[in-house]
Amino acid sequence: MKTMPIRAVLFDLDNVLIDISPIYTEVSEQYFGSLSCLGRARYLQLVDGQPFAEWVHRLAKEAGMVVTPQLLVEIQDAIEERLPSVCRPIPRLVRMVRSLVGDELLLSVVTNNTTPVTLLALSYVDLRANFSAFITGADGTPKPAPDLWLLAAQVLGAPPTACLAIDNDPVCLEAVTSYGMRSLCTSIHNLCYEQVRAALEKEI
Repeated sequence: MKTMPIRAVLFDLDNVLIDISPIYTEVSEQYFGSLSCLGRARYLQLVDGQPFAEWVHRLAKEAGMVVTPQLLVEIQDAIEERLPSVCRPIPRLVRMVRSLVGDELLLSVVTNNTTPVTLLALSYVDLRANFSAFITGADGTPKPAPDLWLLAAQVLGAPPTACLAIDNDPVCLEAVTSYGMRSLCTSIHNLCYEQVRAALEKEI
């Protein structure tokens, strides 16, 4: 049976369209001390893919600190101030996104990140204007739950079966495939127009 044509492509943000992990490491060390005692694997377990407030609370607990509303604001500001240092346009990704728009596909970002960081980062890498929707951790239950992906499909007016979800974490893609959404697991290092087109044209 022929599959429904893809109408929308939903992109994760971190490590797919941008890489702001160096900022998280720098800010984490600024506020919670050296991460060397945690080890890289433990640090990633606490932070990677987590909503902003969640990873702040996790690191604070490891450091024996209490998270206050003021601390959350300060850390958020520190992240936003550093974005220009790492968020620069990658021509390969700019061409890919613009080509997908030229193919008359609807695009959304689906991320556990905060809305301000998401919009600022996409602006710095010259991608923001190409997206029709921005679904962030403030909009529902964070990934790996399917809620944000499904919300993006709804906002774009496309059924899940007409969407392609792209993420660097296979766990974040598992839940949406049960709704008939197609998926592509890749990273910022490999993502390109040809790779997305191949996924769009693949029949399941």
